[in-house]
Amino acid sequence: MFILTGVPGIVGGGLVWSLLGNWPAILVYELILLCAMSVVIIKGGKASGRAH
Repeated sequence: MFILTGVPGIVGGGLVWSLLGNWPAILVYELILLCAMSVVIIKGGKASGRAH
């Protein structure tokens, strides 16, 4: 989860900062990233089968 959200958070946050140059835009970007990762985690848990 760290690689899937950490790298896009750092790189994407830098891109958002260079384009818009304010903290609220970065906060919105990070919240969208967090919501997207939450959906991936929730859907991943339901689709996986039992291991044993």
